[in-house]
Amino acid sequence: MLDAVLVPEQPPKVLQCSIPLREIETRLDNQQSTRSTQAQTDKDTARQRQKQTQRKASKPEMQV
Repeated sequence: MLDAVLVPEQPPKVLQCSIPLREIETRLDNQQSTRSTQAQTDKDTARQRQKQTQRKASKPEMQV
């Protein structure tokens, strides 16, 4: 929890912080890591879908 004083046109001044700075940095790093992992997973899924679509398109349709 952060307590801050907000004054227009000046940066906020933190009065009290109950979370150590290292913990904040670690959490931010973990969030970024999670986002990049999710983005990579999304890219992999999109590639797999594209390959499946291409395979279906390349197969000749059977005519009855």
